[in-house]
Amino acid sequence: MKQYTHILAALDVLNSPSVDAFDEACRVAVKHRADLTLAYVFHYNEYTSLGWMDPIGIKRLHAEAEYQLGAYRKNAEEKGVPEVKAVLDNGVPKKRLVNQLYERIEPDLIVIGQSGGSAFGQVMQGNTVARTVQKRAPCDVHVIDTAIASIQRAHAAPLQ
Repeated sequence: MKQYTHILAALDVLNSPSVDAFDEACRVAVKHRADLTLAYVFHYNEYTSLGWMDPIGIKRLHAEAEYQLGAYRKNAEEKGVPEVKAVLDNGVPKKRLVNQLYERIEPDLIVIGQSGGSAFGQVMQGNTVARTVQKRAPCDVHVIDTAIASIQRAHAAPLQ
């Protein structure tokens, strides 16, 4: 099995919580005694209409993203991850994760959640962020299917 030294966990801290990807990244980081960088790429274009209606709303969302990343970082430290950093970046997630963040962080593993959705929805949306990262990243990529993870979690829960 390959030994990892630095893991990049690509999280979506605002739209759909990345709990499964986060948990997996922490599990691997603890197992390999690897450093962990938690990253969220704030895509301003997704919030263009909010900016028109409420210019301060974008600042609030940005602040919420910083807060959520901090909470994830603290949680990772509590789980025993040796070194944890949090990065809030701006831009198009597909491009920023594979290009700028990869070059700056130099991870040997990227853990990212797959939002899922129907096959038709994925075709209409084009390549998802996870799929693009998986195709283009020059390191190992572990895509966590959130739908499968939630089913596994439900089956692992004790019966009451």
